Amino acid sequence: METIALILLFIPYVIIRYFTDDHDTPADKDRRRFSEGIELVQSKQYEEACAYFSLLVNRYPKSAIAFLYRGICQYQLGNYHSALYDFTQSTAFDNTQWECFLYKGLSHLELGEIHPAFLELDKAVWHSRSENPEVLRFRGEAHYRLRHFDSARIDWEAAAQLGDENAAYFLQTHFGKPVQLRK
Repeated sequence: METIALILLFIPYVIIRYFTDDHDTPADKDRRRFSEGIELVQSKQYEEACAYFSLLVNRYPKSAIAFLYRGICQYQLGNYHSALYDFTQSTAFDNTQWECFLYKGLSHLELGEIHPAFLELDKAVWHSRSENPEVLRFRGEAHYRLRHFDSARIDWEAAAQLGDENAAYFLQTHFGKPVQLRK
C-alpha cells in the first residue's frame, strides 16, 4: 500500500518534469543558433556562409551542424575534398543528419568515386526515411553508374512518385518509361 502511495505521489513529478525539460537535440539548438548562416546558404551566398561557418567551427568544434553547413558551402564552391572532410567531421558528432550523407555522396560523385557515393547516398535514403525524392534520385544515379539498372529504375520511380521531375525524365530517357507525376 505504501509503495502505491509513493508511486502516485511520484507520477505528477515525472509528468511535470517531462513537460518542463528541454527536448531539443543539439542539432535543433544549433540550427536555431546558426540561423543567420543557414540563411546565407539558402540564399546561395556560399563564400560568406563558408566564412561564417568557419568561425563557428572554431568556436564550436563539436557542432555537427556547423561542419555540415560549412561542408555544403565547400561542396557548392567546388571544394569537394574539403567538403568531404567537413561531412566526415559532422557525422563523427551526429550521424543522423540525412543532408550530411546526401552531400557527402554528391561530393564523391563529383570526384568520380561512385561506390563510396552510393554508400553515402544509401545512408541518406535511410535517414530521410525514403521520403526525400532528391535523395532517391541521386541514389538512383549512383545505381545507374554502377550498372545496377533495376535498382536505379526503382529509385527513380519512387522519386517520381514523390514528384521529382528529374527522376521522371531519367526514367523516360534511360528506360523509355513515361511516368505520371503526383501533383
